[in-house]
Amino acid sequence: MRRRIAIGAAAVALTLTSSSAAFRQFVIVRLTPAGPTPAVVHVTAGDNPVAFVADGTAGESVVFDDGSCTVQVAPSDDELSGCVFSAGTHTYRVVATGQTVAQGTVVADPAFRRVTIAASAPAVTYGEAVRLSGTVERELASPPQEFDDAVDVFARPFEHLPYRLARVTARSEGFVVHWTIEVRPVRRTEYRAGTLADTAVYNRALSAAVAVDVRPAVSVRAAEGRLSVSVRPARAYAGGRVVLERREGALWRPVGAITLRGDATAAIAVRPGSFRVRVPAAPGYVATASRPATSR
Repeated sequence: MRRRIAIGAAAVALTLTSSSAAFRQFVIVRLTPAGPTPAVVHVTAGDNPVAFVADGTAGESVVFDDGSCTVQVAPSDDELSGCVFSAGTHTYRVVATGQTVAQGTVVADPAFRRVTIAASAPAVTYGEAVRLSGTVERELASPPQEFDDAVDVFARPFEHLPYRLARVTARSEGFVVHWTIEVRPVRRTEYRAGTLADTAVYNRALSAAVAVDVRPAVSVRAAEGRLSVSVRPARAYAGGRVVLERREGALWRPVGAITLRGDATAAIAVRPGSFRVRVPAAPGYVATASRPATSR
């Protein structure tokens, strides 16, 4: 049994043997004197080829009005010529001796595609990176083959509008694409991944959101009986107050508050001991504490 598939408006692109025919299931439209049966056929874009078989009609060829494919009418099921379609609605005419004798429609539904996203950490310190990764899963009945897929990564920072951060292209493994990217959020940010390209065959897919919190970067240094404190980003903490804590045994106890200058820094005199600074949450940032600094 010989079966041929034409992709789009191209000529015959593939000849299937009986052993490989199962990978692409033909959808057969029978051309009867009453018209095509079924008159409207639904297939998956990029996969199921549609073949036309004469069944008491004089039709010689099938012509699609959008130019997507022209295919000969098969005399029987033993030798089929079919077209694989892009997503959309494709109307056609059955032509005999230059005249239209019947009409029908092929509806190619977008093939399924799913996108996932995950972050390597739920929170990072201001200025540090976090790795986003995920998969793009395609679902077609055709044999697996390597392909490249473009993944758009969208970011929505705290109190800001979302925007496209980057486009990542990755190579598939079977039906699955594994993608990854490193990002540096400057405030709490929600990320999504989407596949917006290659919509001729596949649906547009958007992942659920993953949020990455940002801790302020806090530096505390001790020298000659003084503590120097710096908090970044300065704009979020300028003129704010932080808590000074002193280690007493295994516990940290608050011993006072420090008011930061306009550049989110401060310097104070301290007695000998081990100190740290606890920074409260601010819009777009989570609370955190500095590493200990020892004054001698």
